[in-house]
Amino acid sequence: MTSEPNSETIELRFPASTRFIRLSRLTAATLAAEMGFDVESADDLRIAVDELVTVLVEGDHGKLVTLRFRVEDDRLEVTGACEQPWPEDGEPSDLLEAILAATTDGHEVSAAPRPRSFAFTKYRRSPQPGAPEDRGDLA
Repeated sequence: MTSEPNSETIELRFPASTRFIRLSRLTAATLAAEMGFDVESADDLRIAVDELVTVLVEGDHGKLVTLRFRVEDDRLEVTGACEQPWPEDGEPSDLLEAILAATTDGHEVSAAPRPRSFAFTKYRRSPQPGAPEDRGDLA
């Protein structure tokens, strides 16, 4: 008997406004906690979502943002899109690329004219053998 991988997809849709960036960060942080991410990986996930959703809503243009969080056994895949064309320069900044390289385990930001979109993966880290489990508490 083979067991199937455990997976779920959570989808958020909201107006492309900076007012809702917090909602996306909260969703990412909640899923990270539910999946047992360590504190550092959960913070990386929150930072990546924050940066990428900020790019999607830039300009408060009235379109909808769609975020999908696909929960797998040991990883979270996050995709986002907004039917708004990229600004004239259209390329992700070097700073954004550096942040994503440091906070994700693989990412892609579309520089195509439409839609603004991204995808990234973050893996749950297994504790090192013999290391105490990091539960995020201060005790």
